[in-house]
Amino acid sequence: MPHVPGVRVIEVIDASAHGLRCRIAHPVRPGRTMPLRLAGHGDRTVQQALVLRCEVCRLTRLSVQYEAAWALEKAWRW
Repeated sequence: MPHVPGVRVIEVIDASAHGLRCRIAHPVRPGRTMPLRLAGHGDRTVQQALVLRCEVCRLTRLSVQYEAAWALEKAWRW
């Protein structure tokens, strides 16, 4: 599972060689570059990724969940 420092990932919705879309517990700011820790082929790599969007996807009396999408700086192989 990808790890975003400072962000609790609830669910990975979609992942490809060039991007990642997740449901998260805290908002991230579009336009910001963040490090992502990615696991693939037995090792972990850290890549810079640009936050493309972040929007509220679920709202309850107790919590807010967000859906965020990142574009990876270079292709990532699972």
